[in-house]
Amino acid sequence: MAMIWKSVIAALMLTPVPAAAAPQTCDAPIPSTTQPGYLVADPDCDADGTPFTPLHGSRVRTGIRDGAAYRMEIPAKWNGELVVWAHGYRGTGTTVLVSNPPLREHLLARGFAWAASSYRTNGYDVRQGVRDSHSLIALFSQVTGRRARDTYLTGESMGGHITAVAIEVYPRTFAGAMPTCGVLGTRSCTTTSSMPASARPPWPAYPSNFPLLPSAGVRK
Repeated sequence: MAMIWKSVIAALMLTPVPAAAAPQTCDAPIPSTTQPGYLVADPDCDADGTPFTPLHGSRVRTGIRDGAAYRMEIPAKWNGELVVWAHGYRGTGTTVLVSNPPLREHLLARGFAWAASSYRTNGYDVRQGVRDSHSLIALFSQVTGRRARDTYLTGESMGGHITAVAIEVYPRTFAGAMPTCGVLGTRSCTTTSSMPASARPPWPAYPSNFPLLPSAGVRK
């Protein structure tokens, strides 16, 4: 019996131990293929340099297409609808990066997929933001193999401006839209997090059931 145990122990000592999986790291930005002098940040990583992590078993598709990074997240129980997120102004630097919509958890919990673009350029370039955001719809179908039944568009700040322009340029594309804090009128948005609650203006909150389905006959 002692000899048997010695043989077992020797076999275990000779058995290679599987190496632990290497932690995911972020790749350095790569040169843009369409904008000379621009770099495109790794779409698998967030702006703080940490790897992007899917939520609640969702599926993620990322990549770089025509000089713009994209990120898409599809919940396990997708309802067939897509929300395109248009980010705001990011200054005039020459590195573009993709980011998540503030309503990410809300959307996924209700079965909505979402998609976002870094845009090919920075600066206050609404036209490019409209083009790259709109192109996400066809790209979503290509990389997922599924076409969204309905598509919504939302964005904040410059992204709100992009949202407003996009639904005018492509009126038949979107089932609904929600521009927030966009440059669309005379009222400006103010950062109020440092103000006392009693001094904060009554900004409207996101509707809890966004995306809102349009009333009959709204879509052109």
